[in-house]
Amino acid sequence: MNTIHQSVEVRVPVHAAYEQLADLESYPRFMTGVREVRQVSADVTHWVMELGGRRTEFDARITDCTLDKRVAWRATGPTRLAEAITLAPLGADRTRIVAELSADARALLPSDAHAEEALRRRLKADLDGLKRYLETGETATGADAMTGGAGAMTGAAGAAAGAADAMTGAAGAAASDLAAGVGAAQPAAGAADLGGITPAHGDDVGVEALRDSGNDRDVDAAAGSAGPDARRPGGSGRV
Repeated sequence: MNTIHQSVEVRVPVHAAYEQLADLESYPRFMTGVREVRQVSADVTHWVMELGGRRTEFDARITDCTLDKRVAWRATGPTRLAEAITLAPLGADRTRIVAELSADARALLPSDAHAEEALRRRLKADLDGLKRYLETGETATGADAMTGGAGAMTGAAGAAAGAADAMTGAAGAAASDLAAGVGAAQPAAGAADLGGITPAHGDDVGVEALRDSGNDRDVDAAAGSAGPDARRPGGSGRV
């Protein structure tokens, strides 16, 4: 059997810490490897744990439950695992918690070459989870993982809706651009038609203005630049 010690200080009164630790069914809320603890009788609990990717189930007997001082349990049957937790007040709102874990590390984690160190890290992580839970109410991977999964699904749905809105907006913008293009094309076509007429009209006006001035040479030059029509009978040029 390997015996491992870890400790943590929490910012809660000793009695609040004791009540939480005495409620073994709440352990999955702050212990990452514990999936379920069920009270079978006054001093027997049934545990479901995942250790090294393996599911382990066992019954455990509560061996000590001293008010505001100590909570201890020991697995029954072939599983060699026991834990004792002691509490010491550090003030009105601070408590020191010391956990002592006794286990056959190689039997619990047969595929881990550093099984004892792995259990040490796990125990430390469990105490850190207990600290967070006592001080902030934050749970371990159990309920939080389910909530996070629902949040991820909601977020994905929101993202999909956002993408659909973006596509609708893009389609609307494309339609607006098309309409604007058609509208722009119509005035442009009108301007082109008027442009074909305006120069001839302008040349006629220029020829008439020169005739009125009495300058025949300028009239002939203007009529020549206006084109053959200005020289034909019925045109606006001089014959």
